[in-house]
Amino acid sequence: MGSIFLGGKAVISVDPKSYKRFSETLNEEKDKRMARESLRDIAVFHKSLEETMQNMIAADKKGEPLDKNLFAIMVAVKEKYLQMESAFKAKDDDRFRNALFVLADATQDLMTHLHRKRKH
Repeated sequence: MGSIFLGGKAVISVDPKSYKRFSETLNEEKDKRMARESLRDIAVFHKSLEETMQNMIAADKKGEPLDKNLFAIMVAVKEKYLQMESAFKAKDDDRFRNALFVLADATQDLMTHLHRKRKH
């Protein structure tokens, strides 16, 4: 038996096997929480992307110049997001994992384009 100490005193006696299972459960919960938070962040990014695209379309209708290259990259990111979302809803882990990688690459392309645009 092992013990859990608090303030130098043993407060709970724990079987080492139980402690290991408890530790593994905590780690699984931590991983699940991190995954949920990451998916929420991706959804927030997608919503922001959609809003920006709508603003760009509205500005174009008012006669302001539209950066067609930027808009095309944004459309590609949106399509990759929808593919990822479809795979998630289908509960297809392999397709979902691959779609996440593809979305990450498309997002990186968008960020690279924005970075280059700001440098000039």
